[in-house]
Amino acid sequence: MHSNTVVGFTDSQTDTLRSLRDQVAAFDQAIAAAEAARMRVLAQAADLVDDVLTGVSARERQADMVLRTVASEIAVAARLSDRSLQRQIGEAATLVGDYPETLASWEEGRIRRGHVRAVQDAGAILPAANRHEFDRSAAEICAEDTAGRVGPRLRVLAEQVHPISMRNATMPPTRPDA
Repeated sequence: MHSNTVVGFTDSQTDTLRSLRDQVAAFDQAIAAAEAARMRVLAQAADLVDDVLTGVSARERQADMVLRTVASEIAVAARLSDRSLQRQIGEAATLVGDYPETLASWEEGRIRRGHVRAVQDAGAILPAANRHEFDRSAAEICAEDTAGRVGPRLRVLAEQVHPISMRNATMPPTRPDA
């Protein structure tokens, strides 16, 4: 901790401040681990839906009903709407399946929920096959900075990892006679 002579803290006050800082950091790490563990459980709910639908003809309405049933059951305990839980189950399945390094960093308390959102937002442009490559570097970037600052770096990384150059994909085709 920096010297507090300019501010005028006593040694006792400086010790109290250090203790408060350490307690908040410990709580934040515990919260991050619990949130990541919750995502793993919600991803298991997605697996349950898939398991129930195995061997069933792929009718969208039936799939929706199975998901709503699973989400409704969990939503009661979470005191959330079944629609909110459905969205969270989908996000959890994507996080567990496509961003395992990010999830592990969150579980270890090295990053926070905002980092995870930034990774998923930036990685959304990528085909699923390229997300693991993106995820490895994204987790490292997130561990180095605040959630609010990593977004631009993650978007650049996603464009670099994307199999189709974003610049070429957005430019109009050139005419051979131009």
